Amino acid sequence: NSYVNARLRHQDDEFNARLRIKGKLTDHVQGRKWSFRVIARKAGGFLGMKRFSLQHPGTRNYLCDWLYHRLSAGEGIVALRYGFVRVVLNDEDLGIYAYEEHFDEALLEQNGRIPGPLVRFDPSLFWVHRLNMMQGVRYNEPFAEFQAAALDAYGTKDLLNDPDQKAVFERAVALMDGFRSGELAASQVFHVDLIARRHALLDLVGGHHSMDWSDVKFYFDPVAERFEPVAYESFSAFPIRDLAGAYRFRSDPSERHDLHERFFSDPVIFSAYVGHLERMSAPAYLDSVFQVLEAPLDSASAVLYREFPYKELDRSVYYANQRTIQRVLDVPKPFHAFRTGLKGDTLSLGLQAIGSLPIEITAYVLGEERRVELEPAFVLPPRQRYTFAKLQELIVPVGTDSLATLPMELEWRVLGAHARARTEVFPYAPDRDGVEGSPMLDRKGNIERHPFLSRSPHGEVILHAGEWTLEEDLIVPEGMVFHAFGPIVLRVPDGLRILSRSPLDWKGHEDDPMRIFLGEGATMMVLDASKRSTLRNVHVEVDGQASRSALVFHRSEVNMEHVRIHGSAERDLITVTRGRLTMDDVVLQGGRDQVRGSMAGIELSNAHLSGASDDAMEVKAGELVLAEAIFREIGGVAIKLEQGSECTAKDLSIQSAEKGMQLREASRMRVEGGMFNDLRVGVQAGKEQMRYGHVTVELKNVRMEAVDVEVDQRAGAKVTFNGKSLMPTNAAGGT
Repeated sequence: NSYVNARLRHQDDEFNARLRIKGKLTDHVQGRKWSFRVIARKAGGFLGMKRFSLQHPGTRNYLCDWLYHRLSAGEGIVALRYGFVRVVLNDEDLGIYAYEEHFDEALLEQNGRIPGPLVRFDPSLFWVHRLNMMQGVRYNEPFAEFQAAALDAYGTKDLLNDPDQKAVFERAVALMDGFRSGELAASQVFHVDLIARRHALLDLVGGHHSMDWSDVKFYFDPVAERFEPVAYESFSAFPIRDLAGAYRFRSDPSERHDLHERFFSDPVIFSAYVGHLERMSAPAYLDSVFQVLEAPLDSASAVLYREFPYKELDRSVYYANQRTIQRVLDVPKPFHAFRTGLKGDTLSLGLQAIGSLPIEITAYVLGEERRVELEPAFVLPPRQRYTFAKLQELIVPVGTDSLATLPMELEWRVLGAHARARTEVFPYAPDRDGVEGSPMLDRKGNIERHPFLSRSPHGEVILHAGEWTLEEDLIVPEGMVFHAFGPIVLRVPDGLRILSRSPLDWKGHEDDPMRIFLGEGATMMVLDASKRSTLRNVHVEVDGQASRSALVFHRSEVNMEHVRIHGSAERDLITVTRGRLTMDDVVLQGGRDQVRGSMAGIELSNAHLSGASDDAMEVKAGELVLAEAIFREIGGVAIKLEQGSECTAKDLSIQSAEKGMQLREASRMRVEGGMFNDLRVGVQAGKEQMRYGHVTVELKNVRMEAVDVEVDQRAGAKVTFNGKSLMPTNAAGGT
């Protein structure tokens, strides 16, 4: 980090400078192209820059950051000067480097800003956390959080020597602290339009990695007293799957939320952001950009190509991201709406979010003609990942009882969008009270009635080693942990249930696993557990038939490792709802449906599923992640996705099944690497009557052998098979 004196020459200009090796990671000193930080002395400088970096062009992905800074400058955002130049060090030709402006007064002058602090959240403690990770040391590091970082100014020494600038910086710190503490909204502290433009640009270029709080930089305008974003390493260009603002809007933002959750929870910022997304996702936007930048892009490319002739700017990524933005904003259905009550002349509605973006409900429509504007409009927060959204209440005046019985629709738009749409209000409401009040869920617990259980003073239930048989339902109340260790055999006779509102911690030995025998209709359930359950080295044998699955996890998280489950052909094995299931080194054999997920997140790695009489995996309105999963001898469908479910799979093997994959109702699946063998249908995508939107399937490096119909693609579905987009087929229908 020590600076050394240097004499620099560029064309006919020479100047004195100091330089040092830059960068915190070893990629900056690999090979001959070491990275340098340069500070020009006195009147010197390079292309108007006093402080700048010289580094391998690949550090900023060659031309991608060049375009990003040009786009940022065009949007009025403070942008760095960035380009390419040949570097000769002590008569040694090091080839083509990228130059990148650093943060000082020259940057502000170039961008037409008056003097003011250039700041960041001090990343020094964050880098202690990164170093710990690289060294394999992991523990709770409170100093690594965004809320713990000090606000740091570039050129602090000079700033503190100037009383006026010091006062400005102190004001900046106070405002930022007010924002981080939750006392001030983002739109009170940050330049709304420029924050919105920057994040819309990051969606366009696929630069979401640059949203890490340790990388963001700001300029503090001392007159407007607002922080403006400074464009810095975009980490582009990459295809996007979500928007920067997806899932980040909170109805109750506080100091607990991270920087970008706070940004996007501000309705003013989110509205401006969506407006810029609409503008930037229009094809004419990029067409105009590339037309205006044609000459400077050719010039920059000419310098770069002297050493890197194949590093062209891939324009298709940007156009693809435009299409993704358009599709994400074109929400097929953002919420479910229910009539939950009528009192006098007001109607109570229950709204359940579906999507990832906040929705502004602007009006309601009764019958065919009566449209009533909502003043003010109602903003519905998005559903959070892996969650089932709670009903949000909306009260609307309807006038008379007769009007309340008319068909009803809600008019809405994505917050900040121009286009509006309507969604039907269901003429009924879910009977949540009836479900919650069922006798099964109201049990208080009966630990003391089971002699093989004991209760510790620390709120633990312990299942002792040995062989045991239940004589009645076993109910474990909330607020405890249900432990089971050592050699255990537990038999649950026909019709009995284990129900726990507390997490399970069941661990057998590798050479002597814990064994559970479930009789006909017997069930093991975990409901509303506050912490993650763990099943390790556990074998489960399921007998008989029943409508309810053998293992049920509801609003709970469970992790299974080295688990074996075998069941009869007339019984579902596992159901997880509104929770999360993680399985590693798991074998499921037999059963009717082996895993059923509803509004849940499911992850399987190194899993073997075989012998299901019906479907192996069925996921509705959830997410599924598969890695090295093998499906064999499946009577129905190996993987069934419905109701907007999403699945990603790597190294997937499906052998001997009626259908490999079946997708409906806007579900999406991406498979990278796989083998489908001995199937009637490899992939069935879509359905003649589409309800929610398009089914999307992307198969990459997938082989199919002995498959009668490789792809049954219905109208409206989009399928890409090993790089080729397919057209709809007229194959036979599905189940």
